[in-house]
Amino acid sequence: MNEKPSPASLVDQVVLPGDVILDLSSMTNQSVKLGGGLYPDCDTIFAMKAGKLRFSKPNKYWVENSQKRYVPCVEDTVLGIVVDIKPDNFLVDIKGPVLAFLPVLAFEGGTRRNIPKFEIGTLLYLRVVKANSGMNPEVSCTDASGKAAEFGPLKEGYSFETSTGLSRMLRSSPTCPVLEVLGKKLSFEIAIGMNGRVWVNASDPGTVILVANAIMNSESLSGVQQRIMVEKLMQKIDCKEEVHRNYIYRARSPIWHAKVFNLQGLPTTKITPFPAASSAVVQIKTDEKGARIQKENMPHSHCSDALWSWGTKLASSGHP
Repeated sequence: MNEKPSPASLVDQVVLPGDVILDLSSMTNQSVKLGGGLYPDCDTIFAMKAGKLRFSKPNKYWVENSQKRYVPCVEDTVLGIVVDIKPDNFLVDIKGPVLAFLPVLAFEGGTRRNIPKFEIGTLLYLRVVKANSGMNPEVSCTDASGKAAEFGPLKEGYSFETSTGLSRMLRSSPTCPVLEVLGKKLSFEIAIGMNGRVWVNASDPGTVILVANAIMNSESLSGVQQRIMVEKLMQKIDCKEEVHRNYIYRARSPIWHAKVFNLQGLPTTKITPFPAASSAVVQIKTDEKGARIQKENMPHSHCSDALWSWGTKLASSGHP
């Protein structure tokens, strides 16, 4: 007689449709919570799609795979887009088979007098509270205790779509390598939905673009490859900033002035004097025709001779 495999031996292993996952007849006084990819038949739990069997304490099992369409599950956190507004609820697209209902009272302290006003297209961070086959799922902007917590509208930033497998990887514990490396080098905000939507926000648009590209490129890479990929992206950004940035010099001297190494009557360069033993920040740039500028520290008494020694007209701004 063939022995059935134990659930512990199947966790993190690939299962196929029809595989036996659990035998409930051998489990007494235990409650089991089933996630996506599993279905019960009498006292037996079968897999109904291919993927890796996952387990979370105390007793939740589900099959994880990568797919475009999201199948709503209770307690999932998702990113939804408001597509229609009704008197009693908002209709929200959560990438599922049907639209989800967001009741107008599903907010912290929600009453008929303070119904939130969302425009069509508003991006919301939500929690799935009801998900049954044959009916629209219901979502909420509160946690299990009725508090707003991190749920609600996501303003500004940039949102994009990924597979459900990638979104689960990004939410895994410990932190996935791509987010770990990015978090050490950049400052940004991120919200990841189990439905394959990701929202990123940062003060610098370049940071948003880099984080989004790194995430979308990481799905088929191993942990080591993700770290290497992020390092290469950071090196490219550093090289571009080195070429385009303005150089800032902090000086402590009686006077600083700039000499233009071009004797063809190009635009003049302004001379900025500072008091002795003072500190100042001088910004050195090249002019519109590419003339190279060099800073020099010279005594005040020799300033006039130096200004004209190069045959270039410099704006003295009334200096001696």
